[in-house]
Amino acid sequence: MFGRKKEPVRFGNPPRAPKVLVVGAGAVGQTYALAMQKAGAEVSLFVKEKYRAECEAGLPLYRIAGKRGRRPETLQADHVFASTDEALAHGFDQIWVCLSSTAFLSAIEAPKTDENSISRLIQDSYPATIVSFQPGHHVAERYEGMGLGDRLVCGGIALISYQAPLVESEVPVPGVAYWSPTPSPFSGPRADEAIALLKAGDLPATKSDNANAAGAYGSATLMPVIAALEMSDWDFATLRSSGNTKLAAKAAVEAREITASVTGFPAPAGLGLVSSPVLKLATFGAKMGMPLPIEPYLKYHFLKVGDQTVALLDRYILDGEARGFETSALRTLLNGVHAARG
Repeated sequence: MFGRKKEPVRFGNPPRAPKVLVVGAGAVGQTYALAMQKAGAEVSLFVKEKYRAECEAGLPLYRIAGKRGRRPETLQADHVFASTDEALAHGFDQIWVCLSSTAFLSAIEAPKTDENSISRLIQDSYPATIVSFQPGHHVAERYEGMGLGDRLVCGGIALISYQAPLVESEVPVPGVAYWSPTPSPFSGPRADEAIALLKAGDLPATKSDNANAAGAYGSATLMPVIAALEMSDWDFATLRSSGNTKLAAKAAVEAREITASVTGFPAPAGLGLVSSPVLKLATFGAKMGMPLPIEPYLKYHFLKVGDQTVALLDRYILDGEARGFETSALRTLLNGVHAARG
């Protein structure tokens, strides 16, 4: 079990521990929940009923420390909810929505009368802060349509987390392994609340002028590379030798131009350096420098959220064609992903 070594973050006067609900108990949700519990928050999970007993029993996690180091920790949620009414009755200061874009969009399309309605949980939880992580400008539009105002905080996932073991003997008991090499960015009037909790829980976090736009450009660059890697059977050597790095770089340029048109924000200058030679070099560096088996991780993670990859590529193509932008490389990648999946 982890120890709470840091001074806990407190709200109000007299001070009390902030009450946080994490929606979704996947690898990302568990990692953020653990950090906030370390910070002294009362942390609850919102999951489907079939996962409730497992979450109540406690969830094993491992903090990655070097190539072979896996430090065991445990997330023991203060409460686990599977009902919207039950969660709303408890009341929360913050709700962290840790779902993929497609899972989130599917969830909010469900009727508000559903027992586990995510849209009702978000809208009826006033004045709780809502922290979102879903990539894609089309998702941001759905949040804006909920009328959350200054309650909404946009976040970017800058950590790597996955269900271990990816390779034999990586961990003694299956659980979530995580590594946070760079700060997770957050923007919005209440962003400091989220940042304070993660920092106090020993995860890096930082303020961003527009985390949603930054995330949109990150996805516009990453998704073409992931699609090209899937076409290359998740093998870096095949990616380099197949010519798919050139295709990925061209598609990323298309996606960033479309993103700029839709968001109205310019792309970060450094992304313009992402070229075929740079991608080839990056695959060498990632395999040698990452403290985890990077190819198995990418295959595991992006097949798990494979519908999100397809949905984002689809969206770039639809938005690009509607605005008169070139989308040939994006379409080639999308067709290639469909072919790879049979």
